[in-house]
This record gives sequence, structure tokens and C-alpha cells, in this order.
Amino acid sequence: MVDAKKWRLFVQALITKLEYPKGALELKIVGNQVAIHHSGEGFSPLSNVAVFEGGVSEFRVNRETGRFIRTYIGGYLGGDQNSDTPWMEIGKCSPF
Repeated sequence: MVDAKKWRLFVQALITKLEYPKGALELKIVGNQVAIHHSGEGFSPLSNVAVFEGGVSEFRVNRETGRFIRTYIGGYLGGDQNSDTPWMEIGKCSPF
């Protein structure tokens, strides 16, 4: 059994609206100038979920529940020798 306290990760990220294109969003780690993910569509009116793409990683967040999932698949797809392991993060966002 895994001790959940050993696996806690706290990263502050900020989702902001872009002026163009209309409805687009970006995700930045607090303190960084460069966005790590972009969402050209913004939040879906049907599901309240925004999908942010960033090359070989993806971030999805539900505006209503605050739940998110972030995945990185690059190492697996690249077929390297276990030096770039895929990973997944889940959690819950809260407003600043």
C-alpha cells in the first residue's frame, strides 16, 4: 500500500483568458513567463471541461468541480530506454 502523504505535490498554476483567439485559455506555472499548455476552445459549454494541449502532454480541468488530470506520454511513445518515463497527475484546483 502506498502512503499518500509521500506522494503529495503542490504546484501553483494559473489559468488565464487570452484576448485572441476569443475564448482561448493558457496554463502557466506561477513564476514562469511561458505557458506550458494552451486551450484554443476554452471551457466547453456542455461539460465545463477545458482541454489544454502541450505537445506530448495534456491538461484537462473541470471548471465546476475543480478536478484536473495532467498526463505526459512522451517517453512511452518515443521508445527510449526508460530515461523519460510517462506520468499522470490528478488533483483539485481552487481559485486564488
